[in-house]
Amino acid sequence: MNGARRSWLRSSAGKTRPIRWDGFVDPDDLFGSSAPNTYQKGAWVLHMLRGEIGDEAFFGGLSAWYQEFSGRPAATADLQAAMSKAAGRDLAWFFHQWLDQPGCPEFSLKWDKTGADLRQVSGGAPWRFRLKVAWVNADGGKEQKVFAIVKVAERLELGPEFRTPVLDPAVELLFRPAQ
Repeated sequence: MNGARRSWLRSSAGKTRPIRWDGFVDPDDLFGSSAPNTYQKGAWVLHMLRGEIGDEAFFGGLSAWYQEFSGRPAATADLQAAMSKAAGRDLAWFFHQWLDQPGCPEFSLKWDKTGADLRQVSGGAPWRFRLKVAWVNADGGKEQKVFAIVKVAERLELGPEFRTPVLDPAVELLFRPAQ
């Protein structure tokens, strides 16, 4: 996933086009200049959806969707409905954010003695995402926490004298560090 993230971050389509895009001059362009969105970002969206709703709901939703639509056409809305039902909550925001918006969250972090201030610099409405951070605490113990990011600016509290913070240690989020 790390390689797929790096590859997608280098692509121009990843910065300018959403996954659901109808500006193709030629239908084969789906496999050309838009391929990073079609494949790498598409894989990332499924990977992040699994993290958002958990394994049981993710695989249950996929199974229900497959059983209902096996051998016949299906649209993204059908997958969204199956996943929302399996998760027991509306996932329209997730599908809209990741499929209809170009790019991904871009943020900066300003570290201090107890954590960091995260600021989204992507522009537009803030992205909603889960950011896992791992670190070593003052006693030398390893800690990890998932922060629900929903606003442009968020505080990540890690505790006093934390060391060696690692963002997204399990490579679960498609994001771009601010330059």
